[in-house]
Amino acid sequence: MMHSDNERFTAVKDLECLYERQAKTFLEDAVNHRSIFHKLDKRSLDFYNASYSPWFQWFYRMAICILFLLPLFEWPSSFTLNSDIRKNIVRPRLPCGVTEVVELVCLLVVLLESICLCCAFESSWVKRNPWLLGRFVVFSVYLVDLSVSLAFSCNEFHRIRRFLRPYFLISNSQLMKKLLKCLRRTLPKLLSTLFLLLLWLVFASMVALCVFSGKHHTDSGAANSTDSSSSFPDFYRTMINLLVLTTTANHPDVLVDMYNKNRATAIFSIVFLGLGLYVLMNILTAIIYSEFRGYMLSSVQARLTRRRLATRAAFEVLALLDQSLRAHGPFAVVSPESPACTMFRLLTLAIPYKDCSPQFLRITPRSDLVRSDRLIQLLDSINISSWKKEALREAYVSNFGESDLNVTQFMQLFRTLDLSSPRFTRDRLPPVSSRFAQCLQAWLVSYSFYKLSIAVSFLNIVNLAIDISSRLKSPGISVQLRITNWCFVVFYLLEQGGLMWAYGVKPFFSKLSNVFNLIVVSFLLIAKLIELAFLIYANGKFPTHLVDFSLWDIVNLTNILLLIRAVRLVNMFVWTSLVTSVLKDLPRNLAPVLGILLSVYYVYALLGMSLFHGVIVYNANSSSTENLQCGSYQQLQYWSINFDDFAASIVLLWDLMVVNNWHVIVTAYQQTLNNWVHLYMISWWLIAPVGLLSLVTAFVIESFLHRRDLYSKAIALASHPKEVVLVSSNPTPDLTVGPSNCLSVNPSRTARSYSHHTEMFSEPIVYETTPVTLFQPERYEEAVFTISTSSLDELFRAALQEPSEDELLVQLNQHKQLQRQLCAAQFANTVNQESTD
Repeated sequence: MMHSDNERFTAVKDLECLYERQAKTFLEDAVNHRSIFHKLDKRSLDFYNASYSPWFQWFYRMAICILFLLPLFEWPSSFTLNSDIRKNIVRPRLPCGVTEVVELVCLLVVLLESICLCCAFESSWVKRNPWLLGRFVVFSVYLVDLSVSLAFSCNEFHRIRRFLRPYFLISNSQLMKKLLKCLRRTLPKLLSTLFLLLLWLVFASMVALCVFSGKHHTDSGAANSTDSSSSFPDFYRTMINLLVLTTTANHPDVLVDMYNKNRATAIFSIVFLGLGLYVLMNILTAIIYSEFRGYMLSSVQARLTRRRLATRAAFEVLALLDQSLRAHGPFAVVSPESPACTMFRLLTLAIPYKDCSPQFLRITPRSDLVRSDRLIQLLDSINISSWKKEALREAYVSNFGESDLNVTQFMQLFRTLDLSSPRFTRDRLPPVSSRFAQCLQAWLVSYSFYKLSIAVSFLNIVNLAIDISSRLKSPGISVQLRITNWCFVVFYLLEQGGLMWAYGVKPFFSKLSNVFNLIVVSFLLIAKLIELAFLIYANGKFPTHLVDFSLWDIVNLTNILLLIRAVRLVNMFVWTSLVTSVLKDLPRNLAPVLGILLSVYYVYALLGMSLFHGVIVYNANSSSTENLQCGSYQQLQYWSINFDDFAASIVLLWDLMVVNNWHVIVTAYQQTLNNWVHLYMISWWLIAPVGLLSLVTAFVIESFLHRRDLYSKAIALASHPKEVVLVSSNPTPDLTVGPSNCLSVNPSRTARSYSHHTEMFSEPIVYETTPVTLFQPERYEEAVFTISTSSLDELFRAALQEPSEDELLVQLNQHKQLQRQLCAAQFANTVNQESTD
C-alpha cells in the first residue's frame, strides 16, 4: 500500500512534535523541581501540562485561599467592628447556600487537579502517593458534611469539613510535606527533651510545695493550720504556675509574696529559670534547628537531583529523536508497515513493559548531539520566567556559540536554571544633547546624589519628631514647620522627576523601589494639597472637617507618608542594609514554615470556636472592677479576647503565642470550665512558640549567615587594587555613571554582573576627562549592595553535591514510560536494519 509524501511528512511531524513536547515537559519539571515519573503519551501530557499550567495553578491557589477565608463569612461571622462581648453585637448572616456554593466550586477545582494528576501518572505511582489518595478520602467526607449542612438549613455550628481544608494546601506543596516529615522524624528527640522538662517541672513543684508551704500554730495555740502560698496551693496548680514561669509571663508575680518575706526565695527563681528557660528550652530549640537543617539539606539535595534528572531526561529524548531521524531520513515514517511507524505505534499504544527485550531496556551513556536549531526552538517554547529564558539564551550563545551540544554541555547549559535572581544590569541612559544636561544626568544617577537623598530623609525624620511634638503640645502649627514640610515634599517631587528623566521612563518604572517611592510621593502631594485647602477654608471661616475627616487626620496621614518615605534610611549603613536584604528574602524562604503555621492557626482557631464559643459571659450586674482580683481577665478588661468568632480566635491564639499575660486568658477559661482547658492551651504553646517558631529562627539564622558570607566575599573583591584601562575611541559611546561633576562613558558595552555570583562585578566605568580610566569607588559599593537574593537552594548550596552520571542513569532506568519509548525506538531500528539487509 502506497502513501503520499504528505502523509509521510505528517507522520514524521507528529512523532517529532511528541518528542519535543516530552523534552519541553521535562525541562519545565526541572525548573519546578518536579518528578519526571509521569506518562509520556500525548493524552497524559495534556493532563499533566493542564494541571501544572499557570492559569490552572492560579485557580487552584485562589480556591485554597477562598477556602481559608470562608470562616470569616460563615456563622458566626467576623464582620463586626469589634469582638467585645459586653456589647450586643449583631452579626451579619449570609443566606443558606451562599458559602456552600462557593466552597463547592473551590472543591471542584481541587478535585479536577487531582483527577488530572491521576491520569498523568502511572497507577503504581498513584498508589504509592498517600497525599494524593488522601485527597479523595477528604473529598468524600467533605461532600457528606456539606450535604448535612444543606439538609439542616445551615443551622449546625460544628462542621467537620472546615478542619479538612488545610489538607489541600499542604498536599500541593513539596516543601510543606517535607517539613511535616521532618517534624515527625524530630518528634522522638523532642519528646525525650519534653519529658526531661516535665521531670524538672515535677521536681521544682515538689520543692516549691515543701519550701513555700508549712505548718504553724495559730495565736491561740489550739490547733494547727496549713499556711500555703496563693501561688502554690496544690501540686497541679503549682506545676501550672511554674510552667507559666518558664515563659516568664508571670515573673516575678508568682514569687513576689514569698520574696517579700524572705529574700532567699530569689535562689529558687534563679535556679529554676536558669535551668528551665535558658538550658532546657534552648536545648529544644537546638534540637529542632539541627534536625531541621539536616533534613532540609537532604530535601534540597533531592530537589537538585530531580532537576538534574529532568534535564538528563530531556537530553535523552532529544538525542533519541535526532538519532532516529538521522537513521531513517526525513521520510522514515512511510506506512503502517515501516519501522519508524512501528516505533510510533508502539509509543502511542504504550507497549507493556514486560514485552520489551532485555537488551533494549537499559539507558546507557550517550555520545549523541542535540541539534542547535531544535535547542533554540525548545528554549523559546518552555514556560519559565523571561529573565531565566534570556539567561539561557545568552549562556548558549556565549559559551557554546549556538553549536550542537553533547550530554555534558547540555547539562552545563541548563545549570543556568539554578539562578535565583536576574543578573545585575546597569541600564543604558537615554542620550541628552547639551553638556549641562549630561553632567546633570550623570550626577542624578550617581552615588553622591543617593547619599544626598539619604541625608534629606534623615533630616525629615528629625523634622517630623519636632513637628509631632509641637502639635501635641499646642493646637496651633507654626508657619516655619509648615514651610519646612513643604520643602521636603518639593525635594521629593524634584527627586522623582529628575530620576525619571535621567533613567528614562521605562527603566525607571522597571524597578519596584522607584514605583513605590513615586506612589508614596504622589499620595504625599495630594495630602499636602488637601491640608492646604483645609487651612485656606479655616482662614476663610469655613468648616475644617468634611464627613468626619478633619485637618488633624490629614496631618497624621501626611506624617505617616513621610515616615514611609524615610524608610530608605536603613540603607545608610552596610549592616542595616544586610539585615533588610535578609528580611526581603524571608517571605520566600519561610513559605513552607508559614504555610504550616497558617494551617495550625486555622485548625486551632476552629477547634477553639468549637470548644469555647460563648463560654466567657459578661455579667452587667458586676461591672465594677473594685472587687475583682487584680490581674484577672475581668479586671484587665480582656472582653474582646475570646473564641466567639474566627477572627477573634486568631487574635487570641496570637496572644497565647506571644506568651505575654497568656496565663490570664488560660485562667479565665479554666475557671469557667475545668482543668482540661490546659490541654488545649499548652498544646498550642508547644506547637506554635516552641516548635514552629524555632523553625522560623532556624531559617532566619541560615539566611543571615548565608548573606553575611556573600557580603564578606564582596568586600574582599571590592578591596582589590583599582585597575587602569585605556579609553578607546568610539563616536557613539554608551552613557553610564560618572563622577558628580563630569560625564562618564563606557565605550564597549553596558556594564553588568550576575547578581547570583558575587565574584562577578561590574565592568570599569571610564571617564572622558583623562586619557586613562579608573574604577569608580561608588560602583563597588553598589556591587556590594546588589548581592543576590538567597533562595532556599542558595542557603544550602555549599553543602550540596552534584549527582553523578551513574546515579542519574540508574534513576532514568526506573522510568518505565521512558524505557518503553527506548524499547520501541530500538525495536524500530532493528526492524529497519533487517529490512534493509
